[in-house]
Amino acid sequence: MTNYRLTFLMVFSLLLTQFGNAAGLGNDVKRSVNPILPGFHADPEILHSQKTGRYYIYSTTDGTPGWGGYEFSVFSSPDLVNWTDEGVMLDVKSDQVKWADGNAWAPAIIERKISKKKYKYYFYYSANVPSTGRKSIGVAVSDNPTGPFVDFGKPIITESPTGGGQQIDVDVFQDPVSGKYFLYWGNGYMAGAELNDDMTSIKEETIKVLTPEGGDLLTYAYREAPYVFYRNGIYYFMWSVDDTGSPNYHVAYGTSDSPMGPIKVASPCNVLNGVPRRNIFGTAHNSVLNIPSTDEWRIVYHRINPDYIDRKKNPGIHREVCIDRMTFDADGAIRPVLPNADSDGNYRFEAAGNPFITHHYTADPAAFVEGDTLWLFTGHDFAGGQSNYKMKDWLVFSTTDMKTWTEHPVPLTVDDFRWAKSGDAFAGHVIERNGKYYWYISTNWSGIGVAVADKPQGPYKDALGKPLLTNDDCFASTHSWACIDPAVFIDDDGQAWLFWGNRECYYAKLKDNMVEIDGEVKRVEFPGLEFTEAPWVHKHNGKYYLSYATGFPERIAYAMADNIEGPYVYKGILNELAGNSNTNHQAILKFGDDWYFIYHNGGIQTDGGSYSRSVCVDKLQYNADGTLKRVVMTTEGLK
Repeated sequence: MTNYRLTFLMVFSLLLTQFGNAAGLGNDVKRSVNPILPGFHADPEILHSQKTGRYYIYSTTDGTPGWGGYEFSVFSSPDLVNWTDEGVMLDVKSDQVKWADGNAWAPAIIERKISKKKYKYYFYYSANVPSTGRKSIGVAVSDNPTGPFVDFGKPIITESPTGGGQQIDVDVFQDPVSGKYFLYWGNGYMAGAELNDDMTSIKEETIKVLTPEGGDLLTYAYREAPYVFYRNGIYYFMWSVDDTGSPNYHVAYGTSDSPMGPIKVASPCNVLNGVPRRNIFGTAHNSVLNIPSTDEWRIVYHRINPDYIDRKKNPGIHREVCIDRMTFDADGAIRPVLPNADSDGNYRFEAAGNPFITHHYTADPAAFVEGDTLWLFTGHDFAGGQSNYKMKDWLVFSTTDMKTWTEHPVPLTVDDFRWAKSGDAFAGHVIERNGKYYWYISTNWSGIGVAVADKPQGPYKDALGKPLLTNDDCFASTHSWACIDPAVFIDDDGQAWLFWGNRECYYAKLKDNMVEIDGEVKRVEFPGLEFTEAPWVHKHNGKYYLSYATGFPERIAYAMADNIEGPYVYKGILNELAGNSNTNHQAILKFGDDWYFIYHNGGIQTDGGSYSRSVCVDKLQYNADGTLKRVVMTTEGLK
């Protein structure tokens, strides 16, 4: 279905463009989802012009066998959504470029302010030199971002400093600290050099090989497409891994204290990967945009059109340009980018059975309803086939019908809690109070914290700068992971309660400010309680229901009471073992006319499991006496 939608979008956009041209309406294209440009384009370079206030994307024209394109196109936009095709701005087979005959690849551009109202635009690119059959790097200059451009007349880089590899994939960068300009390039190697003040030649004595050493095709083995940018005192180096025709083509990165390295490879280093389950492949060769006067960032890249992913169809020359939001952790690390989001960083998908989230490994669901929207918050197992819990952030989703879901940008990471030395983003629970949203999270042995936001999708910030609860508050426990799995419940009288624990179930009142415990910490005890973790409290027809994980591997049990503090009466098992996952963790709530049981299992095929879990949902039903019917886990879900 995804193949058809993407193909239809491209055909529709091309027809729309043709119709607009025939009707005299220009070449405007409006796209808030990816791909953002019609047709086949690759190697996108993005620029925000101070002169015009518009955004520009310069691209390699794709779709030609052997990467034989010879034109560079430029598109402009006032808002990153509405794009205008400004036409061909450089043709290397024409008289514009006398030293080349084709293979117009991978451009870079920079705007330089000459005087109060005058700007120059330096456009760097690679092309084929017919006399040698080798690729070289040239430069063309203009007074306007759309041209006309005048080529320098000869290539400015013709030789590899390593003796091998191609002179392609150029990037240009101005260091905001020193004001100097630098050029980076190389296939098979990464080189850098300082530009002379004329911007059309490099200082030969400054050439330096910067290639990150090591890595493999799944991590960071350097191939091509260097890109450099600066943020908060850190120089970021990005590059592409594997081959541009490979579904695995992806972006890795490292950092440095200098625009000329050395580069320290990040961990984790992969910042942009394809998502085969969503038919997204070969997401790499990128540029980066900082939206002026903000700390908002975008990554612009190409991917393989999924209709051409078959090797026989030449995936390496059927690429399309995309743009997505890029965010950072508190320490400056780049968070993994979610491909195929809209202009606000949201990704929409359809639930199709259980698990209903299949493009991430998700766990420990919590949810609440506000108006006509159900908000779902999950933990995030970082990879398939993990051998332990690797969880560094939390995710947020929303829906109005339980079928069409929106994933929002990452709202919170464990690094946002500087006191959380464990580095573990364990289970959490979000609730609204007085127009604020409070996210109670656990961090393994570092304790339970609370973050606050103005919107359910965040972003969230640590509300205390320290844990709300630690193992010292778990008076009946001796093991280090006792203080986990918080669950918050606000009763009809407005009193907020917090439940948590592993092996022992604790609870306490919260003060009205939602960030302080009110009174003593107590323990839930009743005959039949075999508590493991994951408490959840809900209320129905005046009865309180305490559900929780029991045993190991875990099943979900529940008890009922007439008062929030009990006494609770054990009622039995609500949900059996969660497939091939040792753990289970539930959220129970009413949405519309129905009650839902949201949980996780290890159900993603091939690499799901106890440490690579996936969120599922089935309906919950009550018996006439108020007890709960056993939930039968289904692969159909809510279909």
